[in-house]
Amino acid sequence: MGEVIGQRRGRRGTLAALALLLPVLAACGGEPEGTRSTEPPPLVESPSPSESASTSSEEGLTALERRGRVAFLMPSQNVACLIEELGIMCDIRNTAYQHTIAAARNCPEPTVELYEEEPVWTCSRSSRFVDAQVRNEGGWVRTAGGTTERINGIDHAVLDYGESLELFGHRCESKETGVECRRLEDGRRFRLATHDFELH
Repeated sequence: MGEVIGQRRGRRGTLAALALLLPVLAACGGEPEGTRSTEPPPLVESPSPSESASTSSEEGLTALERRGRVAFLMPSQNVACLIEELGIMCDIRNTAYQHTIAAARNCPEPTVELYEEEPVWTCSRSSRFVDAQVRNEGGWVRTAGGTTERINGIDHAVLDYGESLELFGHRCESKETGVECRRLEDGRRFRLATHDFELH
């Protein structure tokens, strides 16, 4: 036998003590309180640094902000917008006016974006109309209870007239006079419609 914590026993004394303890241990059905288990303690996985960062970075965000990006169609289906943390952009297909972006083969829809100091016409290489599909950034309608429209067999998120979306300090409102989007911090905004537009 080895050493017992606190004192040293002789071989006979140890065997006698064990003989007395065995019936007691059997009756208790386990180890006496305070003894060490020979089995290693169960492993408890601690969250990885990336999981911890993700959890802490999501604190204080709205349900829409947790999605990161949300996109929608106007009821006219002529304008589609995307709101994300860095800014807002809206594509328009048909206009009754001349905008500042010349038609190009690789620019199917001209875009107004508000990412820098003021809103500007530009040409995005990807489409907000694709973003607005429910399987993409239009998926917010599943949790927020928005309207969907099936176009060419694909469901799209639609922001009905009178409704608005707000996240990351940006707000877009659907009106019959067009979509109005603004950056709440400084009031910079734009309105985009088939017959006219405003950039402020």
